[in-house]
Amino acid sequence: MEAASTDPKTAAVFAGGKMSATVTVDPSSLVIAADSGYDNARSRGVAVDLLVGDLDSISEDGLTEAAELGVTIERYPVDKDATDLEIAIDAARLLGATEITVYAGESGTFSHLLGVALGLTGQRWEGTHIVWKIGGAAVYRSLPSSPVTLVAEVGSIVTVLPIGDATGVTTAGLQWPLQDADLLRGTTRGISNIATDPVVSISLDTGALIIIIEEKETT
Repeated sequence: MEAASTDPKTAAVFAGGKMSATVTVDPSSLVIAADSGYDNARSRGVAVDLLVGDLDSISEDGLTEAAELGVTIERYPVDKDATDLEIAIDAARLLGATEITVYAGESGTFSHLLGVALGLTGQRWEGTHIVWKIGGAAVYRSLPSSPVTLVAEVGSIVTVLPIGDATGVTTAGLQWPLQDADLLRGTTRGISNIATDPVVSISLDTGALIIIIEEKETT
């Protein structure tokens, strides 16, 4: 795959499986579908620029439509070392995206869901802002070279989970802030914090964090 001549800054990546999150795609964004993520994108009226994967789950009508519309299709073997979603995110980065929003992928086995979340912390994606929109939550990740500043509704639940040992964790905008703290593997210290400011920032010195922001419950 050759890099695009003009580098898009944002990309929307559609995975397969259930998709209940609200979809908002800027017209200038690159749109990449991972296999049956094409069907998800089209169900929300989103045009796809690139379709990747082993194409074993996309609908027959979807694949036919993609070909007829001239969507770039890159088929991979079923026997491969990366998921279709990983391939799609790698493609977005190669084409210049520095901010990537992932939709769908909410169903499937627990191992698949966990794999998607953990996969976001991969070192090869450092320097890229990635968010996974799932239902009433958004999943982010923070790495030493990729601190995050997030917009959160005041009162929403914010969970910070270390992947392995994380050191030098500093947060702002939360009811129980951390300052140069260590979150060691297995700790529950970062679960269910509360946003007290519409802007939440999280950084760390070593390790990796998964951040989950859940929508504020309404009564």
